[in-house]
Amino acid sequence: MRSFRFAFPLSGINRLEELSLTNCGEIENIGFIKLMKNLKVFVFIDTNVVDGDLSPCIGLRYSGFFDKKHYTHKFKQLTHAIVEQQGRLFSRFFFITTKWQYSCIRKS
Repeated sequence: MRSFRFAFPLSGINRLEELSLTNCGEIENIGFIKLMKNLKVFVFIDTNVVDGDLSPCIGLRYSGFFDKKHYTHKFKQLTHAIVEQQGRLFSRFFFITTKWQYSCIRKS
């Protein structure tokens, strides 16, 4: 599988609010998103996070990805962690499994 290398550090883009890495092969980790203070949405479809640690996504409004065996969180687990932290999930259309789904979950 091919490996994706950034031409410049994405963590240096301070104003970026949404980031989508689609069909990027493999990236070592996603720890860099913790340095992106304005990032609210991170989607990585058909992109494999090699170390499997998805915990940097917990502070975001939304994260979309395909489940993988080695990931620390499944999509539903991470979604519930975000809801627990923020009381709601950012509402938007995202391609998250094998079809379009509308994600809008509110904490009771």
